[in-house]
Amino acid sequence: MLTQSVVDRQPTHGFLLLEILVALFIFIIGSTSVWALWSAATETHREALVEQNISMLAESLVAEVSGVYLRQGMALPAMQNVASQHFPGYQYDILGRDLGENAVLLTISIRYNRYGRPQQEILHTVLYRTVFGG
Repeated sequence: MLTQSVVDRQPTHGFLLLEILVALFIFIIGSTSVWALWSAATETHREALVEQNISMLAESLVAEVSGVYLRQGMALPAMQNVASQHFPGYQYDILGRDLGENAVLLTISIRYNRYGRPQQEILHTVLYRTVFGG
């Protein structure tokens, strides 16, 4: 008689507590993974923006130095602690050293704050004076 009552039992509708807990655990693990990826992607994006700003600032400084000072034969003044007009929060130093043979070693030092701490990038390039003969 006991076996017949077990067989005649109606199936229950719904989920067991264990099934709900397993689904919740899987959802939490997935959500945590997505949040970690989002945080890493955001940090990578911020670093890329800083690197892009440094690159654009350095490129504009090299263009200015080569276009204004070297092409016109002017002496390159030492520029120190100059605040960038187009990139707020960035300061730069420019130092030119004559290498002879119409070459100038240009050293650009760019300073900025990252998370409240001062950071610095130093870039070097060699520029050649263009001689326009006539």
